[in-house]
Amino acid sequence: MNSPDLARAKQQEVRAQILKCLDRERPRQVAESIVLRSLHQSGIPLGREALGQELSYLEAKALVAHTEVLWRLLPLGVDVLEHNVPDIPGIPVNGALSPETLAYRQEVRGRLLMALYFARPHGATAALLWRALDDSDLPVSDKELSREAAYLAGKNLIAIEGEVTAGGWSAVLTATGVDVMEYSITAPAGIRLIDKYWEG
Repeated sequence: MNSPDLARAKQQEVRAQILKCLDRERPRQVAESIVLRSLHQSGIPLGREALGQELSYLEAKALVAHTEVLWRLLPLGVDVLEHNVPDIPGIPVNGALSPETLAYRQEVRGRLLMALYFARPHGATAALLWRALDDSDLPVSDKELSREAAYLAGKNLIAIEGEVTAGGWSAVLTATGVDVMEYSITAPAGIRLIDKYWEG
């Protein structure tokens, strides 16, 4: 591998590690200093200025967003890590998540949509959604529940009232979410719905 190719590969690895770091913290926003520490722990020494350049690049690709110095992963960034979308030039993410993790996340999202579908028109609190998933033998932590609810909200499938990172939030299914649940439109690739009960 020649020098420019090596430099490009290292740069792309930095971008992949940034996405992975923000994914671990979802739905919470993360300070740049935490991202830097995570990169250093992964053996990637990077300065604050270089991190700013990479975060700006990822933001231009609509993978991350920020408020002042706090950064968060957007649904498209999650989809890139989960290989739910075609590869984006400049962002190779090989082996980002295990197949088990992918299947678990997709099932949590599908069951959240189902619980909210049956809770229409009122919606449900985080506590009620947690209980619904726990009762269906799909235990989730508060963080996992918040993370996947934020993903669904970013896809405009649910609307969240309250601060999703605080625990006292509630959610309702949007019209698009109803369409997905009724199979009027195709569900996004990052969501696993149950089979249509009226078929076979």
